[in-house]
Amino acid sequence: MDGQFHRPHRVDRQRQVGQGRTRAVGRAADDADPLVGPVPDCRLRFENVAEVSGVLWINDSKSTNIASTIVALRGMTRPTVLLLGGRHKGEPYTALIDEIRRTVKVVLAYGEAAPIIEGDLGSVVPVERLGSSFIDVVAAARRVAVRGDVVLLSPACSSYDMFENYEQRGREFKRLVGRGGNSKRKSASTKRETKR
Repeated sequence: MDGQFHRPHRVDRQRQVGQGRTRAVGRAADDADPLVGPVPDCRLRFENVAEVSGVLWINDSKSTNIASTIVALRGMTRPTVLLLGGRHKGEPYTALIDEIRRTVKVVLAYGEAAPIIEGDLGSVVPVERLGSSFIDVVAAARRVAVRGDVVLLSPACSSYDMFENYEQRGREFKRLVGRGGNSKRKSASTKRETKR
């Protein structure tokens, strides 16, 4: 699994450490920084789900805001298929543009935020706008990813339009990756949309 992340420069670490870092970057869960305090348990963030046919699938469902997704993108060194979407939280996705230009080859925009994501990023990177079926999202990622790519679920949105919480979203992502993106069961994307 080596090679998918880079060690950030010191100037970046002060901004990133408080967001949590994957163990692949070498940050221990009990590390602390004098500026931002303890680092959250990294197991709650980046999770290498599987590498299939040379494509690495990463679960970062806990990234429910723009700042967290920026941190995730800064760790990418391979061409990235970015899964972005859910319930919009009011932040402009244009803040992602610098990191998107660096490694992202396509954005798969889904859920309630999809049209906003497409409007903010469509002139910068190819954006494929999807609906609210997570089965379709994972299937689209499988279709566009090629050997050497990363598929990164780092939504920058809350999960409540399609799931009970971000943990459920991450579990469904892992389940679909493990099942080849196919399911005879109803997707969790039909879960209640009433939470905010």
